[in-house]
Amino acid sequence: MSVMQDRYTYFVSWSESDNEYLGLCEELPHLTWFGDTPEAAFQGIRNVVTETISEMAATGIPVPLPVELG
Repeated sequence: MSVMQDRYTYFVSWSESDNEYLGLCEELPHLTWFGDTPEAAFQGIRNVVTETISEMAATGIPVPLPVELG
């Protein structure tokens, strides 16, 4: 069975002002991760989301549901 963060919507975009790739998550828009490559930004944001979800669950904060596209 897939874990929740595997069902989240992720984006990687180039940030001209930071001169790096920026990883974002639709369900947790306050989280970001910069990387030298698109792959590094993607892996970084996934790691931050995983850590954040674990902390939210451990402290009783509701974890956002994945956005349903389509």
